[in-house]
Amino acid sequence: MNVKSLAKRRLMWWLLGLGLGVGLPILGWLALFFVVIMAFFMVFGGLAYHAQKVPPPLPDHAAYSTQWLNLIQHVDAANSFMTQYPAVWWVGDIQAASGGMPLDRTRPGGYGLYDLPHSQEMGRPLLATNAFALDLREHSVAQNLQATLDGVGTTLVPSRSNWAQTVRTNVNTLEQGPQIVALPVLTDWAAVTTNPVAKRFGTTPATSTVEWVYPKTHPILVMATGSAPIGNKYKLNWTPPYKVCPPPPPHAKKPPPCYWVYDQVTGRDILGPMSMQLKSSSGQIVPMVPVEGDSKQSAHVHDGFIFNHAVFYVTTSKVLVNKTHPATITAKWFGGLTASTTLPGSGFGSGHGGPVGPAPPPGSPGTLLQIYKRYKAAIDAASAATGVPIPWLVAEAYVESKGVDYTYQGPSVACGVWQMFSPGSFTQYSPPGTPVSACDIVADEAPAAAGFLAALHGEFGTWRSASAAYYGGPGNVQNSGVTYGMPWSQASGRLNWVPSPGAGNNLTMTEYADEVYANAVAFAKEEHMPINF
Repeated sequence: MNVKSLAKRRLMWWLLGLGLGVGLPILGWLALFFVVIMAFFMVFGGLAYHAQKVPPPLPDHAAYSTQWLNLIQHVDAANSFMTQYPAVWWVGDIQAASGGMPLDRTRPGGYGLYDLPHSQEMGRPLLATNAFALDLREHSVAQNLQATLDGVGTTLVPSRSNWAQTVRTNVNTLEQGPQIVALPVLTDWAAVTTNPVAKRFGTTPATSTVEWVYPKTHPILVMATGSAPIGNKYKLNWTPPYKVCPPPPPHAKKPPPCYWVYDQVTGRDILGPMSMQLKSSSGQIVPMVPVEGDSKQSAHVHDGFIFNHAVFYVTTSKVLVNKTHPATITAKWFGGLTASTTLPGSGFGSGHGGPVGPAPPPGSPGTLLQIYKRYKAAIDAASAATGVPIPWLVAEAYVESKGVDYTYQGPSVACGVWQMFSPGSFTQYSPPGTPVSACDIVADEAPAAAGFLAALHGEFGTWRSASAAYYGGPGNVQNSGVTYGMPWSQASGRLNWVPSPGAGNNLTMTEYADEVYANAVAFAKEEHMPINF
């Protein structure tokens, strides 16, 4: 090879090296940019998916209650990424903004439950909730809920100067006990003049409102929902804490100690009822069952009258309801709480029993070994059937409940040793026909929890990513950019955020998964089991 050819070859290699040295970082940044952009659209595209169906114009009537529990699902989704306020405060916001009535396109100014200045958000609760969450975040003042809400009030239509205090008053009302709202599944309403008519920000618009037209001869379905302050405790700073240092009295050798002054709002978040039933005018008891707005089983319930993905209760059969045949709808919670209302009528009702905390669970917390001995047969069988390591199942139970078997309290409350939701992850991974209330039966819950973990492991490839998804939801893990087989050293950095803080979570997904892993390792070493995870 002559010198000239050798020089050309060296030049080519040098240029190739230069191209790779410059091009690869650029490609890397482009790839990272693509991943971030894709994750953004996965998150917000997923949040907005169900908002694509625009319901027909909604009647301007108080049957669209401030207590619609389905709104909490949208609040939870928005809270996951934007704010950290308990759901009860969002309901208080809605009550202050629109009185719980979706403001329609015929009104000047605001639209929808949040009284927003964007007509395209009418009847689209997920889009409206996301927009409202962005507004909250934009006006957020650290440790100052009053200033945050007052800032939001200036952007509503019309603006409201004492918005924050109005919301606080509404939340105090919601905290007093259970409430219920019921509405007939009808397509007909008639314009009537009422006194007083629907109010908004304390003013009475000079327009008519509507009322349902109940059929005289044929039966109808009835839907209802409700809420009671029995959820997670919360504590928020209404105004920032401040330090007070009193002046020393005359001739004092030492000044009195300083102290901090706090103005906090405290309470419990709201949860839906455990059961509902209707009693007809003839005394017939008609059960009511949960139904989801977009599900096939509710196609006969006129989905246009409930927001997309709304969870309500609906009667199992049609009932004759009109002025001569009134019906009473009753909701029940644990702790002896009940609330009733009557149709025809406003559909609103307040309950009895006062605020209570979560029902005390049976049993007592246990150590890792105590949990395993207590539920050994169920854990061994579930591990053998699904391949989930025994130490991992024990550690998951320890982190979730410390081994306490929480009784079934309804669809909105985690249940059992592995804290599963039913309907939800429990019914999804249980044999067909398993009762929804069986999640507090360990022999039924253990294989469901193991099946859920095994499916998540199959989706993400590592046990810690599976536990992160068990805690925060597989969608949140995916939207964080975690893919199958990604090493935990990479995944952990993407999952280091708290999912659904408004629901009471305080651990990041990374912290949760690391805690399960540490306990699984400790138990495996103690019991001389293989550490194969």
